[in-house]
Amino acid sequence: MYDVVIAGGGPAGLNAALQLGRAQRGLLLSDGHVPRNPGHTVHGFLTRDGARPGELRNLGRQEVGAYPGVELTDALLVAAHAEDDGGFAARFSDGRETHARKILLATGVADQLPAIDGLAELWGVGAFNCPYCSAWEIRGRPLAVLGNDEVAAMMAVHLTQWSPKVVFCTNGTAEISPELGMMLQAHEIATVEDPIRRLDHEAGVKVHFDGHDPVSVAGVFLHPEFRQHSDLPQRLGCTLQEDGTVQVDDYGQTGAPGVYAAGDMARKPSMPMPSAHVVNAASNGSMAGVAIDQELATENAKARVQQLM
Repeated sequence: MYDVVIAGGGPAGLNAALQLGRAQRGLLLSDGHVPRNPGHTVHGFLTRDGARPGELRNLGRQEVGAYPGVELTDALLVAAHAEDDGGFAARFSDGRETHARKILLATGVADQLPAIDGLAELWGVGAFNCPYCSAWEIRGRPLAVLGNDEVAAMMAVHLTQWSPKVVFCTNGTAEISPELGMMLQAHEIATVEDPIRRLDHEAGVKVHFDGHDPVSVAGVFLHPEFRQHSDLPQRLGCTLQEDGTVQVDDYGQTGAPGVYAAGDMARKPSMPMPSAHVVNAASNGSMAGVAIDQELATENAKARVQQLM
């Protein structure tokens, strides 16, 4: 039996594995090699600013794999359920079955891009979801925001920190409050309500509309909807919040005993929105790893006391 099975080999899962490996725990980390944004570069991560996601993951696997208690597998965790002894039975995509005392879910989310021709091909190249991750490289040049809600409008305002010219493309009649409309106007942000026909990657991005001249920008930003990469959170009894993230406490504990979650798939209720920052995922994973070790240590201590009675 493993102390922990970790589902997900991104920054959250790897950092949890690092803490648990250093605590001499036995764990199995399952990594299906399906990152959220494989085309993006990592930013805001000290000493790794500009790294490719695959590079970061490979370095992480090398580091955690050096600890004797850490075992890595490319097979996906496809099923898990709680057992009467408080542990879990786990089954993997290669048919392997095993048991663990705790489970950490770090399976991430998958973005659900709007059905706009050309957007999927531009994702991570000319279309982005995070100004902190991607705006610096195209600062000082025209930018566009795709969306039609308060979050998108505020992103357009925010992007004026990086660009003197921002266009708000609502892909239909604008559905924002008069107050937000005034804020856009105050920042000299043009709003284009015409339907978006397609996006082309031409020395940046060219946004084509039905009924409006094309707009050429260095990049477009949007907040796409997302879904859980895996149905394991629901199967294990985790609580999903309104935005689809798994509800966790400060230490990554879910509402299901023995089940933890970390990374962009999980969110504390006190956080206004989920974070897509790699450094935050790593921090969440580290905290969850420590919390799991401490829970295991407490259980072991209580068991030893019981043996004396």
